[in-house]
Amino acid sequence: MTYTDNLRNALKKREIKLKYEFDDCSENNYDLFIKKFGIVLPEIIKQFYNQFEYLKIKEPRHFEMLSFKNMIIYDDRYLLFSIIDNDEKICFDFSNINEAGQWDIINYCNKYLITKTISSYLVNKIWAWVDKERTIWKEETYAASPDEPRL
Repeated sequence: MTYTDNLRNALKKREIKLKYEFDDCSENNYDLFIKKFGIVLPEIIKQFYNQFEYLKIKEPRHFEMLSFKNMIIYDDRYLLFSIIDNDEKICFDFSNINEAGQWDIINYCNKYLITKTISSYLVNKIWAWVDKERTIWKEETYAASPDEPRL
């Protein structure tokens, strides 16, 4: 089972509580991307775009994976591919391939490293945001429980 299969299963499992939309990938989509940007996606990232044109979750919390036509390059190294909470710009850092053989996924505004793999982003991170309202795009601080002893 691939991470895109896991993503589809997660969407089906949450169908009742989510408002979302997506389109299946259209032919020549990737060719248009290469013509527009002149960069080649790592195979594992291309796997998502071979199956989805875009994905948008509207409720309970906003998350979207942009279509190729809506992507933007910032600073000659960051490819905007996702938006969370209506204005958190999530980018691939395509300046180098990381140890996982992929591009790091960062928040463009604060350069916070969210994850190193697209599968982690789509199978774990988005649900931490959508289901639990965890702010995955910045460092989280955890308050100690009132019953927890202080050191």
